[in-house]
Amino acid sequence: MINKESWRYNMMYRLITTITKRWRARVVLNEIDNNSSNRLLDLGCGDGYLVRHVEAFCIGIDKCYGTTIEGHLAMDTSRYDYITFLASLEHLEEPTAILLQCLSRLKPNGKIIITTPVFKVGKIQKVLLGNDDAHKNYLERNYFEKLDFLRIIKYKKFMFGCNQLIILEARE
Repeated sequence: MINKESWRYNMMYRLITTITKRWRARVVLNEIDNNSSNRLLDLGCGDGYLVRHVEAFCIGIDKCYGTTIEGHLAMDTSRYDYITFLASLEHLEEPTAILLQCLSRLKPNGKIIITTPVFKVGKIQKVLLGNDDAHKNYLERNYFEKLDFLRIIKYKKFMFGCNQLIILEARE
């Protein structure tokens, strides 16, 4: 186990998070129609990496900017072509309730695009770092398949099988 106070831990953590953030964003950018007429809502946007790399009208929401995802969805009445969660949905207490709220914010034919780590990542973090406190849920493919209001239109694993891309749309 690596001591969290060590410079090695800090360097390794920053390097890994930078690489994974960019990798996730590139995977998502390949899935959207990135033009200025589209509207995108990035929930859990962190430092806004995806927001800065899209041409579409984009809003990024993150608690580090003073607005929670739940709070924004309760107030926002806008409709979006895309709603994205890049490694953020698994940090929320009630992911199903949040996805249901997102459904009402989608334009017709809109899509929810999610990247999330697979369960084995939690095991790896526990071994390397001694805990996995940040993740409230590990949302594997079967979780999304059981949702009765959304359906999977694309699923793939990436980042050596440690992350997954899930693209959802409303069930008819």
